[in-house]
Amino acid sequence: MYATANSSSFFSTLASSILPYVARTGSVSEQPVLGYNSKDIEIIKSLVIPDTADGIEVQLALRPVTETSLDAQGWFEFHVYSIGDEGSWEEHCKGLVAARTDTAALPLAEKFSMNIVDYSKRQHPNNIFKSLQSKGINHGPSFQNLVSTHSGGNQPVASFSVADSAALMPAKFERPHLLHPITLNALLQSAYAALPANAQKSMGASIPRFIKSMFVPSTLSSTVGHRFQRFLFLDTQNSQGFDVSMATINEGETRSTPQIEINGLHINH
Repeated sequence: MYATANSSSFFSTLASSILPYVARTGSVSEQPVLGYNSKDIEIIKSLVIPDTADGIEVQLALRPVTETSLDAQGWFEFHVYSIGDEGSWEEHCKGLVAARTDTAALPLAEKFSMNIVDYSKRQHPNNIFKSLQSKGINHGPSFQNLVSTHSGGNQPVASFSVADSAALMPAKFERPHLLHPITLNALLQSAYAALPANAQKSMGASIPRFIKSMFVPSTLSSTVGHRFQRFLFLDTQNSQGFDVSMATINEGETRSTPQIEINGLHINH
């Protein structure tokens, strides 16, 4: 029996393993770290984890960007690999990550109308999960954390909650995460709400493949039951896939500063 780990597992690895190191060594100022920027994230291949005692060996490689330009200062290049049965290494994910210390406005902050009254058309989250299931993409109960989706024009909004992931762990113990895989999975699920209903029905199995840029704050809430609102914008759509941008705020804090931003998430059909 096998389980497939998608992009959320890679970000979990980043959050628990390399972000503290990036914060200590990658900051180019003495200002406190407000969060983490990542960019040019390529999701190359899903990681298939065998349900055996041996599991699978995964290697995370991290190195400073060697370019001398000012734009490259503080950035680290990361790669995620696994070793196969025949001893060969396979690459699953790569990208760039850096600690953020400046307080400049996030690029998507003004792009979205962050007011729920602007979104009057409701879509039940079950419809999204049923559409994904019909394409072979299944989410168990622990990964179904979308609460509601609304739309106004081509800019929908989705609400989701933080799951009690520790309850799923042995002895209910879980190490802290900046962005838990289940939470990130809920963010990626909400991307499908950006598509018109007819496009959701006609699309094939759709998988995230690339993220142009992403920001995660160091103060992101991980409280069980905490609700976020995700505002989406459909950038492009064609027969090969679609691109969306997203900004997340704490539910109820309309017009607030985005908590998480994802710009240029590309999903292949």
